[in-house]
Parts: sequence; structure tokens; C-alpha cells
Amino acid sequence: MSGPITCGYLITHALLLLSARAIKEARAMKQEYGQVLAQLRDRELAVAQARQGQRAARLERIAAVRQEAQRQMARLGRLQSLAQSLATQMPELAQKIFVPAPAAPTGDDDAAWSAHLRALDISVRELETLLGQAGRAFGAQVRATLATASATDPDVEASMGSTGRPTCSPTSASSPSAPS
Repeated sequence: MSGPITCGYLITHALLLLSARAIKEARAMKQEYGQVLAQLRDRELAVAQARQGQRAARLERIAAVRQEAQRQMARLGRLQSLAQSLATQMPELAQKIFVPAPAAPTGDDDAAWSAHLRALDISVRELETLLGQAGRAFGAQVRATLATASATDPDVEASMGSTGRPTCSPTSASSPSAPS
């Protein structure tokens, strides 16, 4: 057995071994490729879940900001109604007390809603400051009126007592409905 026929057998056998190894390598590559695809799918799923979580957090944050803005608008409305009732008694403060409410944004822009909430907070603080000033001015008027009344009428001073504040005293020693 020598010669070209023997070479043909050996070459065929070597080709079969090489083909078997190539098939094994191809199967291993296919398995690795499948693992890489599975990893990519897992990553895409994780990214999609993270995006969904971010979207849900953003919507929750916008809802909270809108709810806080509604609460501040109601508070501003209550303060404005209080200010209007004080403005009738103190006309010099009427011009200062009116604080217009900022307009609410129409979209879902997070920055616009945050800016709107800051503007509402500023309006509320300004109105609270003005109401505090009005309260101090009203208190000064009341003290001046009491001082004038106590200077002209000694009964007012006697009812004020040593604290300078009005005291309650019984008007009669016995009431008509009390049993004797």
C-alpha cells in the first residue's frame, strides 16, 4: 500500500477530521452567539424597565408638583379673601395687598411646573408678609384707640387692670335664676 491511493485515504481521513473539528467549532460559535444574544436581550429588558421606572417616577413627581400647586393656589385664594376683607378696613393697604396668582402651565413640562410652584410660593410669602404688616398696623390702631379711651374715661382704665388688657368681671353678684 503505497502510493497515491494511500495518500488518498489519509487525505480523506484528515479532511473528515478537519470537517468534524470545524463542525464542533461552528456549534460552539453558535452557542456563544446564542449566549451573547441572550445577554443583549437581558440588557435591553433591563434598559426598558429602567426607562419605564423613570417614566413612572417622572409622572409621579409631576402629579405631586401639581397637587402641591393646587394646595398653594387654594392657600393663596384664602389669603387673598382675608386680605380683601382687611382692605375694606384699611384702604391704605388695599393697593399693596392684591397679589395676582401666576398662571399654571398647560403642558407636562417638569421645569415649567416647578417654576410655577416657586412663583406660587413667592406670592404666598409676599401676601403673608403684607398681612403681617396689616395686622401690626391694625394692632397699633387698636392700642392707640384704647390709649385715647383710657385717657378720657377712667372706667376703661379700671377695666384694663394692671396687665393693660381687658378683664372680665361679673356684672351682678346674684343672677335672677339662681335659687336663694
